[in-house]
Amino acid sequence: MFDRLKSALRNLRMPSAADLEERYLAESTSLVDLERRQRQLDLARIGKAPQPW
Repeated sequence: MFDRLKSALRNLRMPSAADLEERYLAESTSLVDLERRQRQLDLARIGKAPQPW
């Protein structure tokens, strides 16, 4: 019973920034695309670009 409740609560939580970044990087279609996305995230971390999601 508690396992179902735990599972339901886990599904309701807001994704963290790390979760969003991981999902964004996982959507890359090639190595070049992955590297571009990583650079984009690096720039966003230092405040020179908006968050890509």
